[in-house]
Amino acid sequence: MVFHGGGGHGRMLAPFAVAAQQLGCEVLALDLPGYGHTVVPDPSGVTYQQWIDASVQVVEAAAGSDAPVILVGASMGGRLALDVAHQSTAPVAEAIVTCLLDPRLASHRRAAARTPALGALGPSVLGLAPRVTDRLRVPIGWLAPIRLIANSPALARTCATDPLGAASRVPLGFIRSWLQHPLAYEPETFAACRVTLTHPGDDRWTPLELSQRWFERLATRGDLVVLEGCGHFPVEQPGIDQLRHALAGAIDRATSGDR
Repeated sequence: MVFHGGGGHGRMLAPFAVAAQQLGCEVLALDLPGYGHTVVPDPSGVTYQQWIDASVQVVEAAAGSDAPVILVGASMGGRLALDVAHQSTAPVAEAIVTCLLDPRLASHRRAAARTPALGALGPSVLGLAPRVTDRLRVPIGWLAPIRLIANSPALARTCATDPLGAASRVPLGFIRSWLQHPLAYEPETFAACRVTLTHPGDDRWTPLELSQRWFERLATRGDLVVLEGCGHFPVEQPGIDQLRHALAGAIDRATSGDR
């Protein structure tokens, strides 16, 4: 199961999904609430907890087939994969993530935001009058440096102008809910599944060291793979082949019982 991040949607992650399918997996690439073609009754009321709840429902339904479940999370979807694995009553064999952000940490907020000041002040400002600000919907590019989503200028423009993703409007209440989401575990107590961090080596949006520090605190962790030559949206060689190799390893472990 493949999770996109803020400003993305399931179809954007086709390179990951196709790689998994070629390795023999059945793949689900979700459009999370508020993005892609997912329809929600009140788009202005979408929260990060709804992202978790919706994903958990799909994981638990998929687990009924008795096949091992592997979660793949890109960007903000990396932490989502861990949150889903922790909350799910169905077992998850492994999570492969390209990024691990903890919005409780100022350094992580500064990296994720369009400007360091916005990252530092965001939780306080959005918390002043949530009844007013939560329902305001703004382009994600006002809040995050979407131009850094890919190192290829053409790909970055395509992502930034995608009406199903970054060109859509996100409710400020969703951003506040992500920034203030109460983490149900600390990394040192996370034991829901094995975690492999496949972080882009030339990520100009979220630095490797931030994800690596969080990864190294995990009670249950696997390999750290730095994707050579890859930007935040990893599509370049040789990193994309390294990501496929990491995915193949996860599938081998899950199907052999070595979890």
